[in-house]
Order: sequence, then structure tokens, then C-alpha cells
Amino acid sequence: MNEPNPELEKFREKWREEVEAKLRPEISNVVIQSSSETGCLDSASLITLSNIGTPTSSQKLNQLEPHLENHSSSNYTEGDLIEQDPSLCPHTALEYYEQAVKRENEGNLGDSVDLYRKAFRMDDKVDREYKLKHFPPVGYYQADINEIISPDNKVVPKSNKHVIDGTSTKVQQLIASFADLSIEPETTTSGNKASFCPFSRLPDEIIIHILIFLADIDFAGFVRVAQVCKKMAFLVATEEQIWKKICLESKIGFREMYYEWSQNITDGPFCGLKSSTKSQNQEIDLLNQDKITEILLHKNYSSSWYEMFRLRPRIRYNGCYISKVNYLRPGEASLSQVSWNNPVHIVTYYRYLRFFRDGSVISLLTTNEPIDVVPFLTKDFLETSRNSRGSSQSPSKFMQNALRGRWHLAKYLDNKTGSKIGDFTGNEIISNNSFDQGNLFLETEGANEKYFYQMKLSLQSMPGKKSCKNNKLTWCYFRSINKLTNELGEFLLKAERPFYWSRVKKYGDGD
Repeated sequence: MNEPNPELEKFREKWREEVEAKLRPEISNVVIQSSSETGCLDSASLITLSNIGTPTSSQKLNQLEPHLENHSSSNYTEGDLIEQDPSLCPHTALEYYEQAVKRENEGNLGDSVDLYRKAFRMDDKVDREYKLKHFPPVGYYQADINEIISPDNKVVPKSNKHVIDGTSTKVQQLIASFADLSIEPETTTSGNKASFCPFSRLPDEIIIHILIFLADIDFAGFVRVAQVCKKMAFLVATEEQIWKKICLESKIGFREMYYEWSQNITDGPFCGLKSSTKSQNQEIDLLNQDKITEILLHKNYSSSWYEMFRLRPRIRYNGCYISKVNYLRPGEASLSQVSWNNPVHIVTYYRYLRFFRDGSVISLLTTNEPIDVVPFLTKDFLETSRNSRGSSQSPSKFMQNALRGRWHLAKYLDNKTGSKIGDFTGNEIISNNSFDQGNLFLETEGANEKYFYQMKLSLQSMPGKKSCKNNKLTWCYFRSINKLTNELGEFLLKAERPFYWSRVKKYGDGD
């Protein structure tokens, strides 16, 4: 029998310490895979190391040593140590795919490629199955294998079913624990009185009067009150007496509209025309304006003041109407260069209309953009620019081309009289049979004192249920009239575009 070699024993002891130190970070079972043709681990070639650091670890290392010596000639790496149940090996494509991912994370790319190939040979969609298992979408339910299907084809899950909804089990349990909870009110004591809203205890009659005053002062604020609570929203939307006050007595109501000429331009071309139109209107028995409103309320708006305010055409004073026009103009080729094509110019100009509460209007045609024009579209700047026509340094010099004018909406006639009214200079006849509330008539100064302009526009709304109502003016006709000869000339409207209303905060209520 050979005598023990102290150097060999020392080497073996050192080797055991290195192996034990190397295996200590492993938490669960560590197995060694033998190099077999099938790639599966035979139960005889697997040695399980568990409970590392216990007194039996040295004995298991003694059993491991001859097994390692038998395979010392093979090339093994750290990837050969895999964490799995010793009695199992990959059988399905998903298991092969999971092993391949694990090997890839460990850095063993060669083995991972082989496992990937085996997985995709078994199932070409195994990557989707892996993604659905480990990275499920929110709300996805993965049925348990042991779920029982009842005779009526209803799935009866077991108590330990696996529900994947993007949240952890602890979070689900926490959410479920709040299902039966209730919010209890604070207990009122003598020292701690429960707070309440005094406004909520007011009767509806008082709240309605408050809303009427608010609508008269600030209509936009009155509409925003509907966003406070359901009760306010109900009162704002359904209380007819509030909307009746708005339609008849507010600054934005229909009493502020004009349905016949009511303004004369000083030293303008309308002095003689206004008197003739006024005398013609006096011969016709017209209804009172409020009575006309009452008739239209029941006839066209289902007796709803709210619908009447929304849908009946009216002019807005807190802004201006702007029309942007683009057209192409052919250019001239350069005389010093040879060119096959002539240039084409895109010309852009704007039309502005601002209406006032006294029945007057300012009309302006210019190439200046709205950001430069809108602040100066007032009567004061109009008079200032006319008095300083020779000055070209004024920032509002484009107002020298502004035209004064007047306006009115189409008027409703009594059916009993059956009468007709001549519009403008008697060239157009309007009767109750062809009555259109959206018709808007304008007269403005002309290019010189011999002419004046007539325009007929139609008040319309932008398409869409949530769009603003009566914010669009479309052209009906545009013509000029010679005051001396009464000759009428029509302008082509092919290039003209509709006017769109834009609110201007600087104008306030339009006073």
C-alpha cells in the first residue's frame, strides 16, 4: 500500500477549498451535466450539491472528486452548471427557449444557439409564447392547466389560478383589501364642527337671480358656472327665465341687433339714402321687435330661449370678422435672361369687418396681417388716420384706406299685412315668404365720393356640433352704385373667401 504523500494531500485540500468557495454563492441545487449524445442528464451521472456550508459538504466533495477526474479531459465551462430540477430536462420548445435565454445571459453563446435551434425546430412561434409568459400585456388572463370546465362550458378556476394583469400579486391583494372599505364622515363634536357650503343651502330662486346678474355682467363667467357642480349645470342649461333675460335685455341679446338702417355717416354718401329708406319703412306696419322675437321663438326654436340664443343669427361686437384671400397672378419674364416659363405670384390680402353697437361698421381691405391691423380697427384710429393722410410714419397708416359704413339684419314682416319692403335703394325686394334671418346688409363708402358699396352677406355656423354658432359670413353679392347715375356694377366673387369671427379681448364688450 502506498504511503500518503503530504504534498498531494495539501494540494487536494487546497483544491477542495477553491471548489467550496466557488460553489458557495449558489443558492439552490447545482448539477453537473455529462457530455452525452442526447444532451439530457442521466440520473446516474448527476450529483446534487445542496446545503453548502454544512458538515456534510466535505463528504459530497469527496464523492464529486472522482467524477470530475473521469471528465477532466473534456472542455467544461461555467455554463455547464445549470440550475434546474435534477430529474427534469427540456422537453418542450418553451423549455428549450428558456434554457437558451439563460445560457445567453451567462455568456455561453454556443450552447444558447444550439438550444435556440432546437426550440424553433419544435415550434416556430416559441418566441411569442415566451414573451406572453414572461412579459404579458396588461389585463391578459392566462388560464390554469388545472382549471375545471363545467358542463355548461364555463371555466371554473381553482383558488390558485394565475391572473396576469401587469401587476404583482401583492398589489392585487392590496387592491382587493380596499373593496369592502367605506368612507365614513367625520364625527361632529362641539370643538370640531363639520364644514359645509353655505351656497348649497340657498333656494333655487335666489341662485337663479344671482345667475341672472352674473350673465348680465359677464356672460362667459355665467357659462363657466355650469362646470362647478351638477346643480349649477342643470340650472344653467334648463332655466328658461335666465336665457330669456339674456335674449331680450343683455348686451349680447337681440335688442342690440339692428333690423333697419339706424346710423348715418357724417358727411358720407348716405345722407339722402337714409331719408328715403326711412320714409319707405314708415309706410309699413312692422311688429315690435320683442313681439317678433316671441313669434320666432315658438315658430323656429321650439319655445326654447336657450336654443334661440344659440341658433338665431346675431352679430358679435367683442371681435372682428376676417377674410383671407389668396390668388395667383402671372408675372413677366426677365428681359435680360432667357427663360422658358413665366413666373407666377401668389398674392394674399385680407378683408376686415368690425361692427359697432350703434349700427356702424368699419370695412378695410389691406395686405397687412391681422396681428398688425386688429389693435387699430377702432373709430378713434379711423378719424386720426383720415386727419393725417399726408403722414406716412404712423403705425396705423393702413387705416387711411378704411371705409365707414352701416349695417342691419333682415327684418321679419307681419303675415297679416303681406307687405313688402324695398331693400337699399329699392333694387331688391324682401318679403316674409323669402325671409332669411341670416341675411346681413351693409353700405360703405366707395373708392371716391361718386360711388358707394353694397354688400349682402349670410350669417352661418362652422360645421360640427361643438363649433361656435354664427361665426361665419359668406358672400351673397358685392356691388358698387353710382350716386349720380344710379348705375350698378357687380364685383366678381370668384376669389373671395368667407369671413370668420375672431374674439379680441382688447375690444371688451364692443362699446
